[in-house]
Amino acid sequence: KFNKNLKIFNNIDEKYFVNLLINCNLIIGNSSMGVYESSYFGIHALNIGRRQKGRASNKNVHFIKGEKREILLNLQKYYGLKRFAKIKDIFYQRNSSKRILNKLKNIKLDKKILDKNYEL
Repeated sequence: KFNKNLKIFNNIDEKYFVNLLINCNLIIGNSSMGVYESSYFGIHALNIGRRQKGRASNKNVHFIKGEKREILLNLQKYYGLKRFAKIKDIFYQRNSSKRILNKLKNIKLDKKILDKNYEL
């Protein structure tokens, strides 16, 4: 029997995805979204399987095997927890937008970059 607050999706259109993240407290799957973006929303991420294993991740990401027992144990542990306060995000770098803009300003635009049909 499913909990009335539990919803399972195979795929979610991006225009609905962010709203769902804003209103949930746990994401389960094997998506890079769980690895990279879930910390911004203050939610735990259960990444099932090996697909994302080995990627750098924040402390809110929990890698688990695809075994029923382990999935259920982790669901019990993390489901229903409140959102956590901001954590140190390993992907954040101060002034990154400004630094990217400065790098882009120094790129010389020539035919090789601007012409989509240019062959190297």
